[in-house]
Amino acid sequence: MSEKELVAMIALRPLPGTYEYNGESLKEIERQAVEEAIQLKEAGINSIMIQNVNDLPSKREVGHEIIAYMTNIGRAVKEAVGDQCKIGISILKNEGAGSVAVADAIGADYVRLKVYVGAMISSEGITEGCIEEVLEMKKRIGSSVELWADIYDRSGVPLGTMTLEEASQQGISKGKLDRLIITGKTFDESIEWIKRVKSALPTAKVLLGGSATPENIATVLEACDGVIIGSYLKKDGVMTNPLDPGRLATFMNAYHSGTWAPFPSSHLGRA
Repeated sequence: MSEKELVAMIALRPLPGTYEYNGESLKEIERQAVEEAIQLKEAGINSIMIQNVNDLPSKREVGHEIIAYMTNIGRAVKEAVGDQCKIGISILKNEGAGSVAVADAIGADYVRLKVYVGAMISSEGITEGCIEEVLEMKKRIGSSVELWADIYDRSGVPLGTMTLEEASQQGISKGKLDRLIITGKTFDESIEWIKRVKSALPTAKVLLGGSATPENIATVLEACDGVIIGSYLKKDGVMTNPLDPGRLATFMNAYHSGTWAPFPSSHLGRA
């Protein structure tokens, strides 16, 4: 059976200091994150990504307090799941150096970077790629954390004329990426883009960044090396909501009904 990365996202509640913060204690935010992580692990998810998706509006760079909170929560999640799941960190909008520092501090396996090469324009304005600061941070602290990055993050529009294939190549050759994350505006576009990238870069590890459902998971895993499941697993299918155990069970039933297998435990955890 093929080995595929099955990544689920923990959408943290709004953290203190952000516009949407509603007064919840850090203990409660951490409790919910740990509870969801345990549910994901027990369901068979082999990789958990912690993201501050509710810190809206997203900042291109976050304050020191967010780095501290993400480190604390990330450590609690990692302790809860042990080596049974990979752990990833993604600090929005595009806090690359901070994500690497947090991941290294807690012994996480990878970071997800939303804009790595080139530049994008979105509701927050222009976001430039964080390739320089990420590689500098990784080198400076001697981190072995893997770098995963979106190519043409679908929450924005790329600036310039660099093609999808060119951006992917630069991410790997100049940015030393370990995984490319591809997500088009629609599911069909996503699959088309993934096929283009895999054709241009046959040895690249490519993940679908969104739109996975029980109905299309077989198509997804035939086309690429793994998938990040976001909205489908959440209450009412809304990205920023808590995990829905019923939706998780439905998704995993569909996943196991095919011929796909999670990474074996020997592949999990950093040395």
